[in-house]
Amino acid sequence: MQGLGLFNSLGCFRSSAFCGAGFTRGKGFFNRLSIRSVLLALALCAALPSCAHAWEQQTHHTAANEIVNYLPQSLRNVAKKHKDALVRGIDEEPELYDAALNKHGRHERSLFIHEGVTRLLFHIERIRFFMERPDKAESLAYSLGQFTRCAADLLEPQPEDGKFAALESAATRMYFMADFQKNNPKFRMLPSARERIGNFPQHVEALLKKSAADGEAIYRVYRAQRNYPAADNAATASFNRILNFLVNALTSLESMTRKQTDLLLDMRNWLGIDSLRRYNESDKKLKIDKPDAPDKPKAPSGPKVKK
Repeated sequence: MQGLGLFNSLGCFRSSAFCGAGFTRGKGFFNRLSIRSVLLALALCAALPSCAHAWEQQTHHTAANEIVNYLPQSLRNVAKKHKDALVRGIDEEPELYDAALNKHGRHERSLFIHEGVTRLLFHIERIRFFMERPDKAESLAYSLGQFTRCAADLLEPQPEDGKFAALESAATRMYFMADFQKNNPKFRMLPSARERIGNFPQHVEALLKKSAADGEAIYRVYRAQRNYPAADNAATASFNRILNFLVNALTSLESMTRKQTDLLLDMRNWLGIDSLRRYNESDKKLKIDKPDAPDKPKAPSGPKVKK
């Protein structure tokens, strides 16, 4: 059932999806199929029973290994001392793309981003909790692993909705992630100047826009039936941006006051992100409730007189 739901959500029963992937209708149908298009469709169908992985597992491990030496010393020590817990957190964090797809039955970028931001704030809250408890260092390392995977998935280079047909987009995504993993061993992080993030929602929104632009550039390379090297610059820039965000985000969290963290965790402060605002406006039930008005004060009762 899960595979069928994914198949339906990708629009595989719509002719427009097949046409978008290179299929054409009419006389000489099979003569006009490109080999690349057939392979894309076959690859997608073969993957239906399994998770729609974004970055490969080893890519997430690479991300953690690359950033650890740039973290504040307190977090660096925890990550190195409890590396097994860090890796376990990465491996056990659910795949964001697949989780959002299973939850909503279809893939839309606004749904994906809402799921990602919600999970990201959950992990930030746990990190802050364990940072205040030195005896829970192993749990902190585990949460750091979950956070790094969630953030990397959220900022995956992925084009805006409507830029590519559903089938083409899903299949191209699998090709790209597999190709990136093959080229992963030569990857080296290019750290930017470490900085504290002042406004998390604005910062994440800017990164999401850049990841969408990178995703469109990468997917167009595959649409043109060119090989991965033509997409390497956009892919490397995107992954470096993710790693620098992880360093800056964790550096910021390590120095935040409790009041600053509480403001960061308030979902209402994230509604400036277009995708989140559209998500909440799409269904009244999904809107974030305003705080309840305070109860009216009770009328004072008269003094009791002892007889």
